[in-house]
Amino acid sequence: MSVARVVYRVRQFWLALTSAPDEIQLQEARRVLSPALMSLFLRMTPDEQAHALRVLQTLRSQG
Repeated sequence: MSVARVVYRVRQFWLALTSAPDEIQLQEARRVLSPALMSLFLRMTPDEQAHALRVLQTLRSQG
């Protein structure tokens, strides 16, 4: 495995351990999700929620 791949996996692991959305990010999720989808979103683990919000941010930044 290449060094870049190891670094990628270590970062991925660290984010899984430490990521959780803050209240501002949760408010953003509430703005874009229907109540039913928000209910499902809140059942996700905090690191999954944070990942989903990072994806949203990336998509928005790319138009």
